[in-house]
Amino acid sequence: MNKFWLLSMIGMAVISWIFGWVRHAEASAGNDAERLLNAVKPFVQSETRIEFKYTASYGDCQSGDQALLATGRELSGRLGLGQAAKLGVSNDHSVYTSENRVFDGGTATLTAAHPQGQAACYMVLRLDASAQVAQTDLLDWQTRMSGLLEELNLDGAWNIMVQGEAVVDPRLGEVQAKQVTAGLLGTLDAAALESYADTGTWSVSAITAQLAGGVMSGDHRMNLQAAMHRDSVSGKWRLTVGTPIVTMEY
Repeated sequence: MNKFWLLSMIGMAVISWIFGWVRHAEASAGNDAERLLNAVKPFVQSETRIEFKYTASYGDCQSGDQALLATGRELSGRLGLGQAAKLGVSNDHSVYTSENRVFDGGTATLTAAHPQGQAACYMVLRLDASAQVAQTDLLDWQTRMSGLLEELNLDGAWNIMVQGEAVVDPRLGEVQAKQVTAGLLGTLDAAALESYADTGTWSVSAITAQLAGGVMSGDHRMNLQAAMHRDSVSGKWRLTVGTPIVTMEY
């Protein structure tokens, strides 16, 4: 699923613009991030990966690559990030990318592109961090970025995801994998809405009053997804959790 940033960008664009899925969070995204990070800790051990992602439409890209470059540089400057000198290309699409190391173990990337049929640019601000980064640093970064994004009058949404090796005996099967996700949902007082099972994979979508954000999936509002995947080589189980949805590979 996570072939490159463009895949998640296209996926979120399809969800938000075509299906009308994404809904803006009613309360502070920082509270959602902190609650999710704290809830996941007892269920993962090593190699934790954390991703904060903000997506929104911004500016006017109708005039082509020069407009995209100008918009990307403007956004980078307003967010205190490095400004790229030129556009890149991915899958035959022009792309603006600015990658910035914000602290040890944490890299912020601003990406902008012009989706076909849309006047505005589509931007993704993403922070990729390892388990070594202090949680306070992650939340402080998000708070700082949220303030700057609010000044830009962006009507976007945060997506928070955590991934790591699950606290599961590799010899055990999908029954315990389901127990891990059930335990996580219990920690957040979440009610399961939909689930999916395949060989070595188990995922569940849920709703909880402890998280403020949310999306509509069919007739249901959801704001939590959890997935367990068994590595075919090592046999270890990997837990991936996101609010309101998971957009990384699990």
